Amino acid sequence: MKDLIEKVKKPEYKLTPQDVIDQLSSLGFSVKPKTLQRRYQDELIPRPFIKGGGRGKGTIVLYPDDTPAEFYASEHLKDKLGINLKEVAEIRQIALQGDKNAFWLNVFESPKNFAALVWLTFKAEAMGQRLPVIVIWRRERKSSLRGADERTIKLELFMEVYNPVTLTEGETPYFDEWWKMLVKLETNIAQGGDSSV
Repeated sequence: MKDLIEKVKKPEYKLTPQDVIDQLSSLGFSVKPKTLQRRYQDELIPRPFIKGGGRGKGTIVLYPDDTPAEFYASEHLKDKLGINLKEVAEIRQIALQGDKNAFWLNVFESPKNFAALVWLTFKAEAMGQRLPVIVIWRRERKSSLRGADERTIKLELFMEVYNPVTLTEGETPYFDEWWKMLVKLETNIAQGGDSSV
């Protein structure tokens, strides 16, 4: 996991709005400059560097080099989970938090933390990379002795260590949110019951 944390680098501000639009076009998005502005204001992409170009030269706007990937991740998360832009912005902030050790230790603590992992996966995909992490989940519905269905979710995180987690209805906070999110992911990404990110 140490290697993963060390590989995170600060982005360089070198993309003009047109560069971002061109890269997004190659990722399948048709975007206008106003859309970039709105996505920045909605906190779905990084803040651009803005500076006056001098008398009669207009304004210089440069975006970080990972802006197209963040746009891609935010849009895909919104579409796949059917959530609003404000929720996507919250999830993006969780994914970009400064303490990466805390992030990985708490990835299964809440549905939003897990959604942040999904956001990071989409970002890596847009950059032509893969996270060195695999998450496998399986939702199960079993009948209990009382005749009622009991739902469980098994989550497994593969990094340097094997880290299985079982979430149980009635014992896990936000269990319904977990269940609904995984149903949406299965429907929109994996098209199956045994899924991975």
